[in-house]
Amino acid sequence: MTDMPTGILNPAAIDDVTMADDGVVEVHVRQTAPWDGSDHLLLLTQEKLYNYLAYVADGDLARDHPQAAAKWRVVLEAWDEPDPRTAGLLRQASEQFRRLGGTMLTRRMPAAR
Repeated sequence: MTDMPTGILNPAAIDDVTMADDGVVEVHVRQTAPWDGSDHLLLLTQEKLYNYLAYVADGDLARDHPQAAAKWRVVLEAWDEPDPRTAGLLRQASEQFRRLGGTMLTRRMPAAR
């Protein structure tokens, strides 16, 4: 059995969906590699966020979690600050999620190295 990459290293997967204490559905993106500024990691992160946008825009989130119709947010679980190019990508993605009716925030997590 091979170990599949997780988090930002696996752009095809939705990392997790939970219900927060405030009743908002949270769709989690996990930082599983250091933000190194590489083209490779930037592309993986871009693809991951695009897939999350499609998950919401295509109605899959609402179908899988009907309570998300009321309120949802994307939560980037990160253990360090992104490099400048990744930070720019995250700002753009946040605006796209806002246009779809949700929000995006970053939640600092303990380093999982």
